[in-house]
Amino acid sequence: MRTALLIGRTYHLAIEIPSLLTQAGYHVDLITSSREMKLSQNIRKYTYLPMSASFLPVITPLINQYDWILFYDEASPQEILSSNLAISEKIALLPICNEENLTHLLSKVGLARVFKEHNIPTPPFSIAKNRGEVATQMTEVGFPLLLKLDTSSGGFGIRELTKEEDLYSIPDEFFSQKILIQKKIEGDTFDVSALFLEGTLIHFNCAREDKKCDSPFGISYLRTYHSLPYIDPLFFEELTKIGEKLGLHGFTNITCIVNQNKEHYYIEVDTRPNVWLNYTRFVGDDISSKIRLWDQTKKGLTFPVPKTARHIEMLVIPYFLRLSRWELLFNTYDVWKYLPLHEWKLLCQLLIHHQLRINIKALIKKCLPKILYEMLKKLKGALSNRKSPLKNQNVQ
Repeated sequence: MRTALLIGRTYHLAIEIPSLLTQAGYHVDLITSSREMKLSQNIRKYTYLPMSASFLPVITPLINQYDWILFYDEASPQEILSSNLAISEKIALLPICNEENLTHLLSKVGLARVFKEHNIPTPPFSIAKNRGEVATQMTEVGFPLLLKLDTSSGGFGIRELTKEEDLYSIPDEFFSQKILIQKKIEGDTFDVSALFLEGTLIHFNCAREDKKCDSPFGISYLRTYHSLPYIDPLFFEELTKIGEKLGLHGFTNITCIVNQNKEHYYIEVDTRPNVWLNYTRFVGDDISSKIRLWDQTKKGLTFPVPKTARHIEMLVIPYFLRLSRWELLFNTYDVWKYLPLHEWKLLCQLLIHHQLRINIKALIKKCLPKILYEMLKKLKGALSNRKSPLKNQNVQ
């Protein structure tokens, strides 16, 4: 039986992965800073590592002991990327195939450059190092536009500008790293997150993001899924090219904007999974069978995908941990159908923590004056951003 080593700090992105890999024929070992993940019923060996401790001394001796090493967050690959490990060791650990693929890892600027070089459709963009360079370049890109911090994720580190004056309302702290100036494309946002192995497209989902939690650039809680036999063939062609040109090897979090003319613009390829990675099973697309097929034959996903009785053309699906306690209680959007019951111990623990967070937040909001509550929210956000530009690596 094949073996996989799963590595990450929190539990958010790892809920579905152990069971998925087990179904694909793997024994799964886990190294994590999450005590909740010990409850997973699909982990063979659980190793706890404190949040402050480095992964490097633990994982480097294990490089050749597993068939597949997967990081499920962004903070851990960042630690590998900035380490003194040999290039060969970095390639063995990171979700890429070759040294040349290092340039786009965890970098919006690097990704935009690779897209442009290989004619992968992406919005017009420019690159700036400070406010002054943004001021001189933004009119060339054209309004409305988005300013994106090079290493931001989860909707954080993004500012929208509709006119020149908007630039001067942004605090100086924002310009602490390289900035991607990107034309804003109006249209529907699609999650087309994919699994690539050795640069080959193995599987992807196609889900329109219908409703978001807070920011228009933030995380979604309601999506419309389309099964693979029914979607635009252009996605197959473009994602195949993305996997090949970026040299991807692992789960990815990919965002595409589709405008009113049905033109595609790829704006994000994070080399990590998102919380929705296994939801395609509800529309008849099973990832585990595609992983098994690759391991046995080295065959990837091809178009067209044959229709079966299990395929559902489209289906509206919520994400349970992003709904309110009342929405969960009253089965809003039929959310009970989509609970990960195969991990029932972990699910119970997560729902308890989710409810506690909601109750504590509601109590604080009720007891504090509105002005003080808003000040505390801003202070919390500022402190979190100072600690790490990858503050929201655990979302999507």
